[in-house]
Amino acid sequence: MKNIQLILAAAALVGLAACNKAEQASFSPVNPLHPIGFGTYVSETRAIVAPGDDSMDFGVFAYRTDESWHQGALPDFMYNQKVSGSLSQGFTYSPVKYWPSSESTKLSFFAYAPYGTEDNGITMHSANTDAGAPKIKYAAPTDDSGFVDLLVASPVYDATLSQTEGTVHFMFHHRLSRIGFQARLADRAPDGSTFYLNSISLTAKYPSSGIVDLSDGSWSDLTTGREKTETRTLGAGTRGIILATSKKIVNGYQGYILCIPTGEEADYTLEATYTVVTYDPAVSGGQVVCTNTVRKDITLMTEGGKTYDLCLNLNIGASAIEFNSPEISDWTDGGIEEVTCP
Repeated sequence: MKNIQLILAAAALVGLAACNKAEQASFSPVNPLHPIGFGTYVSETRAIVAPGDDSMDFGVFAYRTDESWHQGALPDFMYNQKVSGSLSQGFTYSPVKYWPSSESTKLSFFAYAPYGTEDNGITMHSANTDAGAPKIKYAAPTDDSGFVDLLVASPVYDATLSQTEGTVHFMFHHRLSRIGFQARLADRAPDGSTFYLNSISLTAKYPSSGIVDLSDGSWSDLTTGREKTETRTLGAGTRGIILATSKKIVNGYQGYILCIPTGEEADYTLEATYTVVTYDPAVSGGQVVCTNTVRKDITLMTEGGKTYDLCLNLNIGASAIEFNSPEISDWTDGGIEEVTCP
């Protein structure tokens, strides 16, 4: 019996010595930790940064799944993670997360920009316990401070370290609608007359808030706010911008109108004020000034990520002004619509 105990004790001592040696040894892990990095595509994000400034913040959601994304997944890896930095210098966030070592564990990412704050109207709609793609709420400003240009990234599904080489790149897309104005004379102005566009405005009951699904950027649960008029005052003084037969962008210093898309036809009222100055030395003051205002009710359907330019065509010698919405730029084409003002 004593011999057995002695053998066991010796074995224990040998094992302990082996453990001590192992603890003192230095090992390199087979699968070293790789932090998850983020990048964006410049062309789609420029709209939310000021000229000369390429900094931006965006929010990220990440879901960990076995094999592939599914609607039962939870945002258990990242929930509204704030990522900050610049397009030129790169992006950082805290706490840093690391890629799973197993290739069978996949990560799916969703993102929006700019990062939600109390001031920009972006808040969370989905909780961190809600399954499926995340949703955010966007509310229009109650004053005239202007809209924040909401962007939603194309989701990155089932990503692994080997596929991404460690960095997740997001392509952001505009989710608001953009409305602008152009103007021109339909015919050459008669000799001795100059046509000035003084102002142009658009009145509607714009949606005041809505829910955005980050899986596809779609809107739901829109609420309609108060009737609001967006006016663009043009040029210096009372005369405004001189019109010719070539089109001019006439968005004024305020720029384009950003709004939550209606997704269906809605009522709008267009109004334009223009002045015709005819030079005549025979009259007192040497000129005749005539200011006119035209108004027209139209219907327009707006969609997220599309831009609409309402083009005013001033017909000389007629009592009509035409408005139309031609095909336009990227963002994406807003369609064609013609409107005639009697």
